[in-house]
Amino acid sequence: MSRPSCRFCRRWSPAGVERGTVEIAAALAQAGWRSIVASSGGPMVREIERAGAVHVTLPLDTKNPLGIRRNIARLARLIETQNIDLVHARSRAPAWSAFYAAQRTGRRFVTTFHNIYGGETRLKRAYNGVMARGERVIAISDFVGAHAKAVYHVNPSQLRVIPRGVDLVRFDPESISQPRIITLAKEWRLQDGLPVVMLPGRVTPLEGPSAADRSGRPHAASRAAGAVRRHRRCQAGLPPRAGSAHRPARPRRACSISSANAGTCRRR
Repeated sequence: MSRPSCRFCRRWSPAGVERGTVEIAAALAQAGWRSIVASSGGPMVREIERAGAVHVTLPLDTKNPLGIRRNIARLARLIETQNIDLVHARSRAPAWSAFYAAQRTGRRFVTTFHNIYGGETRLKRAYNGVMARGERVIAISDFVGAHAKAVYHVNPSQLRVIPRGVDLVRFDPESISQPRIITLAKEWRLQDGLPVVMLPGRVTPLEGPSAADRSGRPHAASRAAGAVRRHRRCQAGLPPRAGSAHRPARPRRACSISSANAGTCRRR
């Protein structure tokens, strides 16, 4: 009999939250768990299925208060029918539904801060504050953890910092062929011998390059790499998301909720 796992996430577009959910689903499958991920769909659904999880479509990407309220009942029903023990929220709108669904069903509730959440207004801080309501609050870095404590008053005893990793097989330089490197060098007009600082990620100020663009000084990554004064900085990734302001011990059953999708765990 395999052990159960559960994932709740938002729309499946290539981003950190979704990528982490895929990787965890794959790890759970390899460990003998059955993972069910629910979302509003998107281009990464196939990756979830290839990772060994089952995808279920639910409208968890809504920020409409009435939609969030309706999702409480949907998630509570999912929790009960799939016998989920732990609910794990990974982003804010679905986290509100998940929080109340967990309360309604008497399940444990955990959250993950995948980023810093701006608190410019009291209303915004209240909306973001659901991420601080977990019995355990996971932060993906010391920086994000410090933000959660300072802005959202997360108790240090609740907080756990679990840094994001990188797939060294997927990102192995040896797997990139010379013809591909030559083609990209021509497309990007890179001079032979000129150091290149590559910053992969969504093209937004939060990913880092805007600091260099504003100041005119070399990017922090190039300084850390010991790059010389003349270098080429390359930002590779997807454009900003639509609507963006900027262009514990493992339980018997686990359920995780990320930005707009929902998942559930059950035994086979």
